[in-house]
Amino acid sequence: MVTDPQLYRVVWENERVRVLEYRDAPGDETHLHAHPDSVMVTLSSFQRVITAGGREVPVTLEAGQARWLDAQEHQGRNVGPTATHSLFIELKEPRPGGLTPRAPESPGSHTLRPYDESRGVRQRPGPGPPEAMALITLDLHPVFRSDRAIDTALRQALFKAAATGEDVVQIIPGKGTGQLKKRVLAVLAQKHLRKLYARVETDPTNAGRILVHLR
Repeated sequence: MVTDPQLYRVVWENERVRVLEYRDAPGDETHLHAHPDSVMVTLSSFQRVITAGGREVPVTLEAGQARWLDAQEHQGRNVGPTATHSLFIELKEPRPGGLTPRAPESPGSHTLRPYDESRGVRQRPGPGPPEAMALITLDLHPVFRSDRAIDTALRQALFKAAATGEDVVQIIPGKGTGQLKKRVLAVLAQKHLRKLYARVETDPTNAGRILVHLR
């Protein structure tokens, strides 16, 4: 809004969210600006180039799509033949405890990295070149005393992974007495959540980790 008031307008706002409408024409370009965690809804089909962190990423989106956007700073340029029309639902509340934000990327894109335990990406086994999997890590230690916070964090992580095309949600309940792990598995067994994933893997080498493989 501050950097490009001619392109954005506030549709609705309260203390928890702000809804922005964005419109531009072919050739229009935004200045460097920031978004908090947001949901973007495309109202038109468009082509853009997103510049963030020294990278330029081409983006093509169809009308009627909803995409999760991690908090990020970027610039955008309309490089297609059609106008851009979209809504941004910006969240004002902080993330639930332990949900790790990803680095800024273009809408719906994913940076796939080689396996590194500290960075949270596991490679698929098999012949040929290794293929990396995008992964979200959810550490439940900060909220382990609240069943409600645990349930909310799990659902948000799974819904986000399903919306953004992640391969795996890595859940860290900790080793402890195993009660938190049982709670996590019980939540994952709920019918509406089971539709989101193909399988749950409890790591035999690490009792304090659960891997949820998305469909």
